[in-house]
Amino acid sequence: MGDSDAEEEMGEEEETFQEIDTSGMDDGDKSWLLGGPSSFTTPDEALEAIAGSSNKTLLVYEGTYGHLNLTKREDGLRIIGMGDRDKIIFTGCTSCVPQATITTATITGRGDAQTSEPALKAFCEDGVSSKLTLTNCVLSGGRNVVEVQAYARPTFITCEVQTTLATGVYCYPFAKPTFRAGFSIASAAPVTLLKPAPDLKNKALGTIPAGEIVAMLSKPEADEEGNQWAQVTHGGAVTGWINITAAGVDMWGAQRGAITGNGRRGQTAVFFDNAAATILDTDISNVETGVYATDRCIGSVIEDSTVQDVSGTGILLDGGSRVALRRCRVKNCKHYGVSTTNGDQGGDDEVTALCQRRENALAADETSAAEKLGKQLEEMEVTLDDAARKWTMANQSGRWGAGATKGILRENIFVSNVRLGENTSTSLFENVIVKPYEVVSKTSFAVNGVTVVDEEPKPKQKKVEEEE
Repeated sequence: MGDSDAEEEMGEEEETFQEIDTSGMDDGDKSWLLGGPSSFTTPDEALEAIAGSSNKTLLVYEGTYGHLNLTKREDGLRIIGMGDRDKIIFTGCTSCVPQATITTATITGRGDAQTSEPALKAFCEDGVSSKLTLTNCVLSGGRNVVEVQAYARPTFITCEVQTTLATGVYCYPFAKPTFRAGFSIASAAPVTLLKPAPDLKNKALGTIPAGEIVAMLSKPEADEEGNQWAQVTHGGAVTGWINITAAGVDMWGAQRGAITGNGRRGQTAVFFDNAAATILDTDISNVETGVYATDRCIGSVIEDSTVQDVSGTGILLDGGSRVALRRCRVKNCKHYGVSTTNGDQGGDDEVTALCQRRENALAADETSAAEKLGKQLEEMEVTLDDAARKWTMANQSGRWGAGATKGILRENIFVSNVRLGENTSTSLFENVIVKPYEVVSKTSFAVNGVTVVDEEPKPKQKKVEEEE
């Protein structure tokens, strides 16, 4: 039998695709699929087709796709990978959309020492801020893997950021990224999401499919029947209450996020410059610097996270930054687990002091106080350059600084040395440091709030607190 006869006998091999349940769609079929049997092969084609539709959900088959452009798209987009997140690949993403969600995907960037295209660039343009939520995603590649620009507010739930060059997450001034753990819905049936209300009996906002991940925003509350309720966020834009008892949420099994490097010299996991970052339940490792915060950073919080296997300093607070570190474990850092360095004080004259107080009020959203101080400076005929922190008045000029570096360290475990720099102000409460490590203080204040122990305490599981 010849080769052609054999081919005819075997017939053409039938192309197969993943099975995707599209029964929940109310507006068509292929218009909301990308890859696989769909006629759409690029994200732009699919997103253009979705525009104007009532159904904003795009299901994505396994495959490698081009750039995911979410700039000025319609609100409420949900992009869901159907399969293995390592096999659903977008080559970069730019986001400037009020509310959108990407679930189960890999986003890659490109970069070297001179050029860079980050995996994700979130920004604000024409008054539109990116509030993109990524759940169960991997981001890698680029000199900076993630770049969060001014006023952008992306949220990362159970995501992994992998840096091979410079920085995992680079936050520009006034950026507000959030990293959270997530809990998987174990119920076999969809779970009802209720509108936030004290009585938990308000109208339903929709349902959460079984197996999807939610981020919990509140401690569970018990109703009269003993069911536990918690406020959660799902799909990026929707916040409500679910019955976590019925949902089968495993309160002990939070899926954490991670920001990791490959040990390259000069790598930083997270850098924020006068940004307000929130890092919760995240594991940071294998970089030269874990977290580097500089220039105020008022409102930045690192909680319930680990920083370990760092070739330099685990957490560096510099340039007048103000960061709260709570219930974290910092270990195996070559230089220091935490180090605070001198802030930028600026001058000590009356005008500089007023400028400093005004900036503090603005950073704390104390608008009326800032306006009063601004009016006082105006009456003194002082001209301000906020960006450069400079003031001029007649033949005089000066500048104000970011202020002293101020850290709040509460209930942390340190298996590395801690350094409190000169002219810094750090408050310590109920921290533990393991011998032979110690707190090295260059300040004039006595070091309190630290207990020295012989062995590293074992991790504690979070408790579910029931209201009486």
